[in-house]
Amino acid sequence: EEWTSLHPAMVEFLSDLMYQGGYYAYDRIAWINTRLKSNSDDDLNQFKSVGELFGLNLAPGSRSDMDEYGLDIGETAGNTETFYDIPAQELTGATLRRNRLRLAYLLNVIHAMEQGKEIEVVD
Repeated sequence: EEWTSLHPAMVEFLSDLMYQGGYYAYDRIAWINTRLKSNSDDDLNQFKSVGELFGLNLAPGSRSDMDEYGLDIGETAGNTETFYDIPAQELTGATLRRNRLRLAYLLNVIHAMEQGKEIEVVD
């Protein structure tokens, strides 16, 4: 029920976290839920706040909270591919493959929102 007020692109993002492998969804969703609630009146700030968990605005050489969590449970880092047209080396902070994919998604949504573009989620 809490998801009904979320931007459709955030619902897609959360669905990925819940249903795609990697590590425990409950921990990830709980961290994100706190940020969503603290920015409940502003979709753009919700995306930016969640992006910080995945490495948005992270100091060079640092790892995101989500990467640290993934590494703690045995995931590996070091991939070099392109994610949603963003080269891996530009996704600083996110070092795990799936987290780079997630950060690239968030960055594209954030940039589109900042430019006033409509974001359409297609089934």
